[in-house]
Amino acid sequence: MTLRLRSIRAQNRRLEDQVAQRTGELREALEEVRASKDAAEAANRAKSAFLANMSHEFRTPLNAILGFSQLMLRPGARPASTGHELTPEQRENLQVIVHSGEHLLGLINDVLEMSKIEAGRTTLNEQGFDLQRMLDGLEEMFGLRARQKGLGLSCELAADVPRYVQADEGKLRQILMNLLGNAVKFTSQGGVVLRIRRLNDPAAQPACRLSFEVEDSGPGISPEEQQALFRPFAQAASGQRAQEGTGLGLAISRQFAQLMGGTLDLSSEPGRGSVFPLVVPVKPLDAGDLRTALPTRRVVALEPGQPEFRVLVVDDKEVNRQLLVRSLTPLGFQVREAENGQQAIEAWETWSPQVILMDMRMPVMDGYEATRRIKATTRGQATVIVAVTASALEEERAVILSEGCDAYIRKPFREDE
Repeated sequence: MTLRLRSIRAQNRRLEDQVAQRTGELREALEEVRASKDAAEAANRAKSAFLANMSHEFRTPLNAILGFSQLMLRPGARPASTGHELTPEQRENLQVIVHSGEHLLGLINDVLEMSKIEAGRTTLNEQGFDLQRMLDGLEEMFGLRARQKGLGLSCELAADVPRYVQADEGKLRQILMNLLGNAVKFTSQGGVVLRIRRLNDPAAQPACRLSFEVEDSGPGISPEEQQALFRPFAQAASGQRAQEGTGLGLAISRQFAQLMGGTLDLSSEPGRGSVFPLVVPVKPLDAGDLRTALPTRRVVALEPGQPEFRVLVVDDKEVNRQLLVRSLTPLGFQVREAENGQQAIEAWETWSPQVILMDMRMPVMDGYEATRRIKATTRGQATVIVAVTASALEEERAVILSEGCDAYIRKPFREDE
């Protein structure tokens, strides 16, 4: 009996030692997991900070390049040095600057968008929109490019496709722009067709799935290249020969499609063109469910007989202030400037502007703090504050509006905005 008790005790001690050892191993494993998680979160925070800084550094000079070029292209614009209207050659040169700046902005947006996707910071922004109007705009945009190359471009829309839908319009447009842009770019003869049809799925009611197929008569893509084509920075042989783009468009498009709950695939054969089928879920709407957008028209001036409208432009960069001042002053607005949030508060107290165009990142006092202080007063509640920011992060919009700003404009902005 004594020997048996000793054996049991020895077994218990061994079990206790094994449990203690396993507990220690588990504790160490948990610490490693926790450390890895902290490191990953720190890396994501660093990446987000990098994105915010790079966005600001890239977009601020582009805001000046595109903004002043568009100012000079206004009908009747006269350079101060000559006092005469631009010659056709000068206008053409300016158009080249604008198009090149927009191309550079597109490349920057692609790189930043891919970084946002990798950092898990891309979100959906679903709203109702006119699908027919969006498709007409794409056909007009890429039809001109196709005609310049002697190509045909057509849009085949099935009769049962709903005109008004709810989805992420921006991401859907970006996907189709990438697909149509590639199709026109790499097709030298024949044409490009965009087909849209509704897929029957009774179980998905009231939502439905739409199929968008972009087919071209280009050189086609080999099976080996197809496997890598949706990876970041990957390009087919035709793309490498063209030496255009970043190789991010298709990678971003597939990520967007998946984020929307859809798919993006490829069917191609060398020498016989390519087909990119995109399938995304949407919710059909009635026309009354949409907010009606005002038609885009060029503002010439304020109508006569109105009271004085005072606008305060706040930005630490003089070139950004000058762009807004020169855009608004000829229209009849009274405009003053401030270099930081502290000066903005002082000008607001003494001059009482009805509108403040507020940069958010400034020394001395940033736009967030200045907005909070102004909006904390009864008089400040009646002052419209529009944030003007170079941030490319969509979540920054929600933060800015939560601080009290009434609206939001992203640099580089366009005249109609």
